[in-house]
Amino acid sequence: MEKQEFTNKLCDWLRNFLQKRFAENYEILDVFVPVTNLSKLNNDHIKQLSNYSSWDFKPDILGILKEKTSGRLELVL
Repeated sequence: MEKQEFTNKLCDWLRNFLQKRFAENYEILDVFVPVTNLSKLNNDHIKQLSNYSSWDFKPDILGILKEKTSGRLELVL
């Protein structure tokens, strides 16, 4: 299996896992493969988090969740 195909399958798996496990308390905003460091992403959700500009790393897959009651954002790496 090629790396890109494997990454796509993991991305789909993570999206499904988050839906099954956390959908009751969280809204799943996005699950994707970042193309650059988190500090350089042009993503409105990431920019809402404090100190995002110092996150100079690129995870293989990123999930962004929003807690339904408080609106607090959470990242899944």
